[in-house]
Amino acid sequence: MYHHYVKTVGLIVPSSDVNIEAAYHQFMPEEIAVATIRISLNGLSVQTLEELLPHTEQAAVDLCHAEPDVLISSSLTLGCFRDAMLQNCVEQRTGIPCVTSLLALVNLLNRCGKHRLAVLTPYQEELNILFKATLMKHGIDVCYTKQLVQSDGTACQSIREIQDLRWEELWRQLDVGEVKASGAEILLFGSSGLQGVDKIPQMEEILGIPVLISEQFTLLYALEYLGQYRPIPSLGWIFRQEPSPIDGA
Repeated sequence: MYHHYVKTVGLIVPSSDVNIEAAYHQFMPEEIAVATIRISLNGLSVQTLEELLPHTEQAAVDLCHAEPDVLISSSLTLGCFRDAMLQNCVEQRTGIPCVTSLLALVNLLNRCGKHRLAVLTPYQEELNILFKATLMKHGIDVCYTKQLVQSDGTACQSIREIQDLRWEELWRQLDVGEVKASGAEILLFGSSGLQGVDKIPQMEEILGIPVLISEQFTLLYALEYLGQYRPIPSLGWIFRQEPSPIDGA
């Protein structure tokens, strides 16, 4: 049976993804279609992410066959590399609005007036430094950072290793006392594809502050842009607020 969709979201994900696409299908309202395209990426380094920019642009062009109303570049880390340029290039090539996860994050923080972040990232040190510097460039005060590691204590070298991090492992590495003492207004898990999207309300109750995960806040931005926002309490504090119009919607 065919379903009548009122809008279509075009989603660009890494070829090694197993969690990002699943999260969008799980939480997207049923009247909005999700069309997905994959770009070849697994290893994580400054070089591989820089090389990904032209491939993302071409993927967006190919995805236009699905006639999306908005395009989403789902990699939060990729936004550290000329995020505005990526957005502009995609929009110029396709004529379709493009949302990057970094754009969605910065927009949300500016609208809610919260800029002191505790940030947990699973990357190697060079990417952790780059990610923190990118946030600070956008006026975000990173008051606490912690590197998330695998069960053997090593940094993640690939997207699959990040997505294979079990939720229980992530939570064990989080020091609730340190986060509270830092004065952070929000806790950000600084990577796309992490497990735990369905645990956000539980984390917020323990920490006493909003918790952000890439798929959650990027979905929020896309829904608001399309004029299709509705509360999703299982996605935490940001989905219990009144919607804010996005310029261009």
